Amino acid sequence: MPKFISIVLVVMGVAFGAWQFHQYATSGEVIASFPLNDLVGNSEVITLDKTMNPLRLTLSSIYEAKIETYQIIAYSYDVNLIGPGGMSAFSANGSEYPQQEQEAAHYKEQVANHILGTFDVSTADGYIFDWQIKPIKGKISELELTLRRNVTDINILFAATAGLMFVGGLLIGIFGRRKLKPLNK
Repeated sequence: MPKFISIVLVVMGVAFGAWQFHQYATSGEVIASFPLNDLVGNSEVITLDKTMNPLRLTLSSIYEAKIETYQIIAYSYDVNLIGPGGMSAFSANGSEYPQQEQEAAHYKEQVANHILGTFDVSTADGYIFDWQIKPIKGKISELELTLRRNVTDINILFAATAGLMFVGGLLIGIFGRRKLKPLNK
């Protein structure tokens, strides 16, 4: 019986956690989507206001990289939201690391979705995204920035519950099958 409970708790914890992350990543309404045809550029002007807060920006990519047995960087990115007066309203940067494999080096197409961040705008005005993508070891075939409005954060209570179910299931699986030895000698 402990084995069954362990499996159920682990599966429920993973499913609950995946559902929470999916809710986080897809909440709100898409208000702008920009295919990035150039590695360096900027968007058309977008009008944003306080009623759209909070906003979330994601970067999606499809790329091909030579997968090695050691860690490589496929590309790096730098994305900025420029607001009124040329001031930066939001910025994000980072790198994409393809999954390492034990096999000999080979090329593999991969898909990456980066949640760049959640932010608020303080002034109703026109904003411009600018970006710079630097291919390092990857050949990028598709890039897209997506902006969502009225997004939600991860529900900490649900995420903690998922984590507790997962850890509890593992602990029951590890310790639940052991027989207790009598204390008397």
